[in-house]
Amino acid sequence: MRSHLPSKKYDAVVIGAGPAGSFAARNLALRGWRTLLLEADEFPRWKVCGACLGSSGAKILDDAGLGGMLDRLGAIHLSRTEVCCHGRTTQIDGCGIRVISRSALDYALSNEAVKAGAELRYKAIARVVDAGNHDRLAKVKWIEHGEMHEVIAESVIVACGLNTSRAGVATSGRATKHSLMGLGTTTDELPDWLPKGTLRMVFARYGYVGCVQTERGGTVWAAAVQPGFLRSIASPHEACRRILVHARVEAGALPTVGWRGTPCLTRSLNPGEGRIVRVGDAAGYVEPVTGEGISWALESGSLASHVIDQALVGNRGDIAEQWAQVLKRALRVKRFRCALTAKAVRRPVVTHLFNALMARNPALGQATLRKLIGARSLGERTAR
Repeated sequence: MRSHLPSKKYDAVVIGAGPAGSFAARNLALRGWRTLLLEADEFPRWKVCGACLGSSGAKILDDAGLGGMLDRLGAIHLSRTEVCCHGRTTQIDGCGIRVISRSALDYALSNEAVKAGAELRYKAIARVVDAGNHDRLAKVKWIEHGEMHEVIAESVIVACGLNTSRAGVATSGRATKHSLMGLGTTTDELPDWLPKGTLRMVFARYGYVGCVQTERGGTVWAAAVQPGFLRSIASPHEACRRILVHARVEAGALPTVGWRGTPCLTRSLNPGEGRIVRVGDAAGYVEPVTGEGISWALESGSLASHVIDQALVGNRGDIAEQWAQVLKRALRVKRFRCALTAKAVRRPVVTHLFNALMARNPALGQATLRKLIGARSLGERTAR
């Protein structure tokens, strides 16, 4: 990594080196723009995430010349997904999904941004102090190793996920009424019923729990639960255990310790203001029950970098206005599909009807499921 202190002015400052931020920084640096990437943590680091990269995300990496990166990292090709609810399990194929730990993926993408020419600062707690506008540049301050730094920028990308309150004026949208909270942990143990390449998703009225083996040989557990239910239980393990029991799924392998949480997942759309654009979860999205979380982060990072590139070329300051239009178009179908899927899987009547459809007309059931999860291809079979 580059060790010299950044200069005072940049074409783009990116706050957050997750998939959205690092991918956007790489794209802008490749186009010749002076780019600064600020990350509050030190990589590699663990994140609450289901560790599944959808086929659309894999294609984005491939189109960007990074298709071989997943193979180098040892990303697993998902061969089967088990959807469990109300005592019934529906099995579908992997739908082109790759399994990759966030610690490995994020670190690799941030390194790619540096290779492209972006400057990366770890353990930099950043704050936007001026969003800028048509006539005024944005201003960003951050603390690194106890020292305060300040730069001005033609544009700022906020990509620090759900925890954007620390970024000053770049706060995320409000949590929606029925938003769930995220939970996650990892273990070295591999349950006997979870072979490599299999994702198990368990749904109940209080939320859902998923687990999958990662490329590092351990198991990642991720869940999304109702905030009120979690508060009444006061234990992430117990909340997830009750979801499994309610769905009539064996809960013996569920980890008891190491759980970490996130703020509410589903948030109103908040694209940005002035010279600031928000990407990924920082922009506001719906719970990624369809496995699109990482894919959407990459897509939004790509779209935002294009908008900023065009604005910088044309010397235009209305970046947030342009981004709001692009973001709305990009999310229109995704938000509806994810919201519909998330609501449907928690309703017994809907899941029973879907299981009946799969049994009576597999082709129609397959097409319906493909539309809901945005998959390119899949096969299915249903077992009691």
